[in-house]
Amino acid sequence: MTYVRSYRILSLLLFSIVFFFITCTKAHTATTSHLAIVHVNSDRFYNYDFTADSAVANKVDWPVTLFFWNNANVAKVKLWTPYGSPEHAYYNDSNTGWHWDNDDGSKSSECVAPSTTPLTVYHYRVYGRLYDLNFGYYVFATSHIDYNECFSWVPYSPSPWTGESERAEKHIANIFQNHGKTVVYDALSFGNPEPYRDENGHRWSNDGLATAINIP
Repeated sequence: MTYVRSYRILSLLLFSIVFFFITCTKAHTATTSHLAIVHVNSDRFYNYDFTADSAVANKVDWPVTLFFWNNANVAKVKLWTPYGSPEHAYYNDSNTGWHWDNDDGSKSSECVAPSTTPLTVYHYRVYGRLYDLNFGYYVFATSHIDYNECFSWVPYSPSPWTGESERAEKHIANIFQNHGKTVVYDALSFGNPEPYRDENGHRWSNDGLATAINIP
């Protein structure tokens, strides 16, 4: 059992989390050695989302990088209308037990035409709506970039890839800050650092510190 204190204090609240590491020996194109259960007091959630309703380390998609708190809900924290394919998160609300939650996320652009669709599209998926006495109603999210996702078939276009969660996290957080929200970058350690590496187009990159965004 490991206790991890947040790197910064949110509104003078003391916050500690516990995470239990889960090991995996199978190979997969998206596998992590940092899968863990995060405790927010009596609530729990995994620090990655999954490609199926199976909480195992060889079926992860992306690390949790964003934490919306105070009066957050899934719809309220989505910046964009376009969405992608659904992925899955597993969490335990202290009042109702363990749940699978699916979300197709929010994307900064949809596939329109090669001339109008940007190569870099930001995508984040938001899960849960839990309640904590310190943080109020909160949701958590994973983030990544979809690069040249739509038109890789166009001659001479760059190769597609998806990932770089850290870069996506900062970009999304900057938008919320520009909209007047209180943002604390790298506020919470969720035990999911991923050094840069490419697993068949799945680009890992995360410092393990999630950004906290206050949603009034």
